[in-house]
Amino acid sequence: MDTDNLTSNAIDNGQTVLPDDPTQTESPSVPAGPAGSGRCLLYGCSAVFITGIFLILCAGFATYFYFTRQVESFTSETPQILPSQEYDDKKMVELETRVQEFERMLDPPQEEPAEKPVALPTQKAVADQPEEVTEPKPSAAPIRKPKRLVLSAADLNALISRHPQFRNRLFVKIDQGVISGDVSLPLDGFVPGGEGRFFNGSGKFDVGLNDGELVVRLIEAMVAGQPIPPAVMSGIRKQNLAERFQDDAKLSRAIRRFERIEVDGDRMILTLKGRKPAAAKPE
Repeated sequence: MDTDNLTSNAIDNGQTVLPDDPTQTESPSVPAGPAGSGRCLLYGCSAVFITGIFLILCAGFATYFYFTRQVESFTSETPQILPSQEYDDKKMVELETRVQEFERMLDPPQEEPAEKPVALPTQKAVADQPEEVTEPKPSAAPIRKPKRLVLSAADLNALISRHPQFRNRLFVKIDQGVISGDVSLPLDGFVPGGEGRFFNGSGKFDVGLNDGELVVRLIEAMVAGQPIPPAVMSGIRKQNLAERFQDDAKLSRAIRRFERIEVDGDRMILTLKGRKPAAAKPE
């Protein structure tokens, strides 16, 4: 059986979202960011992105289990209720403000409108005007825009908890430069034989940028408390799980705005490239 293409062929990039109640069973699909947004990567502060990666994995595993008639062995009749991270209102506002300010930097720079020519006053008009004494105005301090966004696992989980369809379904951990997470998703309509059953799994991922392309690779995974069969893991480890996201022109353009996307220690760090200065207009 060819396992290399399991994840890429198993699901469509649909619009369906998960039901708010973790015990409900509804066919999951990769959630989409807001239409027309150039900030898809950070939509929901990575909640959609991270969940999409898990859904792609889930699809690959579920397809394998179906073809090998192991659906019942690697799924459960009950969901795993995962913890959630809650921030108080003040801390949540501070976090969301940081994210929103950073997201705005992903938009393409707007060209400033050309200045209209100003008509010079005549010599008589200048002579008729009384002299005005003007005090020099203090120069405004330049607005410093964030070039880097640092998110802890607690930050990510707090933002995930703001989305009812993700709360108690996904829980992220970051430790020693590795991002990992637990997921619990219903399989109804997702794979034949999955009706009334749940995909409860966990995984560790390597995340980074390579020549402007986002790369996410699976390091290891467990499903229903059991390790993934080596035949499946060997194929999935070779794949870039973020490859599907490169197909979106706006998302791909946003990713190229990044200088680095890395997981360092217990934090995810997103660093933007510096903007090139505008070319001087010929006189």
